[in-house]
Amino acid sequence: MKRKLNVVKALTESQIGLIRSPYRQSLEIMHSLIRNKSTKFERIWSETSKQPIVYDESVIQCGKDSLPSTLYRLQKNTKIKRFEDVFMHTGPVSCTPLPREDYRPYFLALTSDNWLIRYDNVSGKVLQEIYLGTVQRYSFRHVDWETQGETIVLQSTLFPNINTSRPPNKQKHRVVMAMAIFKIMPIRFIGLFEVDQAIFGKEVNSANISEGLLIVGIGYQKNAKIRIYSLPEILEPKNRLFEANLDMKCDDLGGKVGQYPFGLPLNYKMTSVPTLLFEVKCSEQNLHFGGYPWHYVTNPSNTSGVYEVRNVANNQLAESGRFDVPNDTTVADILTFHSDDSGRLIYESGNYIKFYKISGQMNESLVRQQFELKFAISDKTPNGESFTARVNGCREASKNICYAEKSERQILATDFENEIEMYLMLGINTQSNKKKNGLLSICDNKTGDTLHEFPLGLSLDENSDYSLVMDLDTIVVTCKQNSCNKYECHIFRMSRDYEIDSSKAQFPDNSEDDLNNGTVRKKRKKKIRKQLNAGVRWVSMSGHQNLKTKPLNRVLIANRGEIAIRVMKSAKRLGIETIAVYSDADCNSMHTRMADQSYCIGPSPSSQSYLDKQKIIDVAIASNACAIHPGYGFLSENVEFAQMCANHNIIFIGPKADAIRDMGIKSTSKTIMSAAGVPVVPGYHGDNQDDKYLLEEAIKIGFPVMIKAVRGGGGKGMRIALQEKDFIQELESARREAMKSFGDQAMLIEKFVPNPRHIEVQVFGDSFGNFVYLFERDCSVQRRHQKIIEEAPAPHITEQIRHDLGTAAVKAAKAVNYLGAGTVEFIFDPKDSKFYFMEMNTRLQVEHPVTEMISGTDLVEWQLRVAAGQELPLKQSDLKLNGHSFEARIYAEDPENNFMPGAGPLTRLETPVPSSDVRIETGVRSGDEVSVHYDPMIAKLVVWGHNRETALRKLRQSLIQYNIVGLKTNVDFLLRLSNHSEFESGNVYTEFIADHHKDLFPTTDTSSEVLCSAVIALILNEKSTQIHRNNVSSEPFSPFNICDDKRLHEIPVFRFFDLLDSNQNSHEIRVDFNSNQTFNVKTGNDIFDNIRAEYEPKDNELSVEINGIRSKQRVLITDNMVSIFTRDGSHTFETKIPDYLKTQTVDSVSDSRTVCAPMPGVIDKILVSENQSVKSGDSLVVMIAMKMEYVIKANADAVVNELLYKPGDNVPKGAQLLSFK
Repeated sequence: MKRKLNVVKALTESQIGLIRSPYRQSLEIMHSLIRNKSTKFERIWSETSKQPIVYDESVIQCGKDSLPSTLYRLQKNTKIKRFEDVFMHTGPVSCTPLPREDYRPYFLALTSDNWLIRYDNVSGKVLQEIYLGTVQRYSFRHVDWETQGETIVLQSTLFPNINTSRPPNKQKHRVVMAMAIFKIMPIRFIGLFEVDQAIFGKEVNSANISEGLLIVGIGYQKNAKIRIYSLPEILEPKNRLFEANLDMKCDDLGGKVGQYPFGLPLNYKMTSVPTLLFEVKCSEQNLHFGGYPWHYVTNPSNTSGVYEVRNVANNQLAESGRFDVPNDTTVADILTFHSDDSGRLIYESGNYIKFYKISGQMNESLVRQQFELKFAISDKTPNGESFTARVNGCREASKNICYAEKSERQILATDFENEIEMYLMLGINTQSNKKKNGLLSICDNKTGDTLHEFPLGLSLDENSDYSLVMDLDTIVVTCKQNSCNKYECHIFRMSRDYEIDSSKAQFPDNSEDDLNNGTVRKKRKKKIRKQLNAGVRWVSMSGHQNLKTKPLNRVLIANRGEIAIRVMKSAKRLGIETIAVYSDADCNSMHTRMADQSYCIGPSPSSQSYLDKQKIIDVAIASNACAIHPGYGFLSENVEFAQMCANHNIIFIGPKADAIRDMGIKSTSKTIMSAAGVPVVPGYHGDNQDDKYLLEEAIKIGFPVMIKAVRGGGGKGMRIALQEKDFIQELESARREAMKSFGDQAMLIEKFVPNPRHIEVQVFGDSFGNFVYLFERDCSVQRRHQKIIEEAPAPHITEQIRHDLGTAAVKAAKAVNYLGAGTVEFIFDPKDSKFYFMEMNTRLQVEHPVTEMISGTDLVEWQLRVAAGQELPLKQSDLKLNGHSFEARIYAEDPENNFMPGAGPLTRLETPVPSSDVRIETGVRSGDEVSVHYDPMIAKLVVWGHNRETALRKLRQSLIQYNIVGLKTNVDFLLRLSNHSEFESGNVYTEFIADHHKDLFPTTDTSSEVLCSAVIALILNEKSTQIHRNNVSSEPFSPFNICDDKRLHEIPVFRFFDLLDSNQNSHEIRVDFNSNQTFNVKTGNDIFDNIRAEYEPKDNELSVEINGIRSKQRVLITDNMVSIFTRDGSHTFETKIPDYLKTQTVDSVSDSRTVCAPMPGVIDKILVSENQSVKSGDSLVVMIAMKMEYVIKANADAVVNELLYKPGDNVPKGAQLLSFK
């Protein structure tokens, strides 16, 4: 069946391609329509104004009333003399409009009388007015948009006495210009600073800001240079005189910041020149930035037509990045980036325009030509015709050329439309005798082929300034008439009816009557128009939908273990299909079995599997997953991965890339938090990473200092330097570990606050501008700077402090327009109850279950709903704190050996019985293996109680029931920790373990009662096994199958046992078998008579009565190992193997001439060579295990004899790494 339907109308009104069809399909439909030769564009609106006319994302701003229904006007304002510059902001980076007033898409206008005014894009209502100060002080004329952190920069004009054409010694004024920095969404004042010759040099005569860089012009004519500095370094706290927020009273001004007649204060002042990133010699004091990765274009000499394209990261010339083409005309060639952020380079010459694209990686880039537009000289017109080219920001160049042999034209403006791969040229047909001679050419932006060419019905003037914008099905031509200082705007829309085969088209399930129904059509128009007016032309699957429509029908979990299973549980409960990925090491893991589909993504090392961004994206595409949940760790806070998801139209279940970038780089986050009014710890967060410079900064701050990796978290890349002499060694160690974990070794230095508490606040934001905090968690008790036990709420926190913490956390989230689940971590000083921002984890935390327990929420479900475009399920007033919760992390590690991580099989695994008050979150089961390639966490034990005391009792009881055999774990340590009197009182802090080390690591001997239980368990287990064997035997009455302990003449029977405990201490035990089924046991000097015992193999429960006291314990026996689990902890014994059965193992190779691996891992570096002399304490080998770095040192002076492994080798625990002579 065929029906007549306007496809453009359907695409924009009937939701085809907006919500129910994939985004890419919508673009392909539009692309095919425009390529159709019969497609027409009709003019729908024209206007002339004395004010600038600005168009962006279906919204137009001007001072006239006669606008079409889909366009809105900017209301007149009596304060405005005229607009000097404008900036259109159409919404957050996510392109999802937020209804709150502060977050609505807006239009910024900088006026000639120094007002910065924010208007609502839809109604034109004035939302905010900021007075910048008198024009006699600073005359602001330019608004520059900084993509780094959503920042705008207002630049003043040059000061009157600054003249770029005369020597500096004749200049009187030493301040070149002023710059005001604001954050947007909403507008927040960061600071005002001056570019001062006293700091930057007497030859400074100009300045500009681009992409987070301060570009300073130096010198004149042949000696001209450009110097590049980091803007974040200039805005560091050390250069800030005082904080100045809008509407805050400022003593320097005598009034409130941003209000008339006070303006803005000068609150940043540099006392020394910032770090010079690089210097460029050029004949023109101008750099043009663009491309990805970021590059700049410069004219390095006075030679016409010579340009260079260089990488901003390393200032290296890009491959094929030098342009030195002889010019046949009298006008200089032009090379510049196109203004649409596509990364295209446009090279204009006298007889052609070439289009280039930058490709490659951050440190290796290549400039490739895409296509060329040639303009040949015509034999019929020897004198030629005037040609004017303006390519979105290129300077004007008049050239004597002829477009073609029969058709001359002048090119007035061009534009790219990247999403539908089109390129437009606006020009004049000089051979036409008609007055209305405007021509529009639509070309393929990859090949340059002309697809359409048609007259616009406009009379264009080559002496006016034109701009051209293509917005999918809309073409906008704006003009500034220089002769009369007027502005024009003309809008054209695609228009045509198409015959559609409804059996093939992927349209909504609506009947033709529905499409023609006026009510339905009006509702759709209202909904879609609301999206268009807010700046959202095309809405992806993450748009405003109810989860009942299942927009997240299939989610890929880019993680492993317990967090992957945790996400799957919530997803399945919501009816969402789950996709798992796994490495070779995880081929039989629990999360692969639970998922609906599973895909192998590579070898065991995480760098080749779970950290391989492209592989995971490829799986998402292959499995038709519409969203990716990153879990925690791995790629959960990877900016590039979040951006890759967005580029492939895959929903990243987490914050946007900009928020991850801002909060993931600690130095940037500290600056943002300080500007947002969140207290921060004093420190150095700059870009200068020279060892000597960092040491100087550390000395300024005062020891002890904390050395932290700028990126990442989890305690990795973090060291404490207690004294100046320790600093360089700790810095190098932190850098190595950070590079392994995050691929970035940049460091920041902070004052180390002794004995602080680590308190964090769970926050959540949605795409509607709603933010809530779900109370705080205390994560103070840590080992190796990593959390080991968490609780919520934090003990000894008053309601006022709780409110202040939550409010500060919400401020932090708002400062970066946060979306989804996040955690704001604070250092809390218990002495004065002050707290300082530490970092924000832009992901779901490991310890999120304790928040769920006290708030009655499912945070993973919240993540899924927010990602689907829904509002937060609860408001702040709806959230109530209920009870208390603990989480204990069960690790495969050896607490007695500095918490050294372990790896290997989990021979037996017994857990408490889960209930509403006890949660077991794990990704392993009995028989699974803890891999050396990943974190050694086995499970999370989460409990809840009506109060802290009740919850703590449940935690202890559950720990007693957590029985693991095969690997050393921290369960006993957690049990001792939870029983400590200070912990019980809630007096926790980050150095708790170190300060109470003696109590938490007691040196106690194994009790005789435990030894009795061990040998009796072995005896009764043997008997139980023999009975079972007898029952299934074909000869049950054979004397060899008799299981009693009686012998001829009633002679008492006895046995000897030789047990080794976990410390390798030997215990000799004699057991006598009595006729009444009791036992006499002698161990050391202790003798126990008539011991009664019962053993239930099915429940692994042993009941023993010694000296009239009966006790129960769980027993697990595997091979020659017996493990006893009591209320005081666990005890593991090994029956001694006879010498004749022993074979040499790696564990037995140990003497003073060898160095052995303390744990299984991978050799990262060998720091010595054979025959090298070493001193006691010298570093020998660096190992990587469980994503942590361990340095093995010499325990005596010696000479290296032989190296037995090389970097990259996997080694088991106890393996001999090298030997000494």
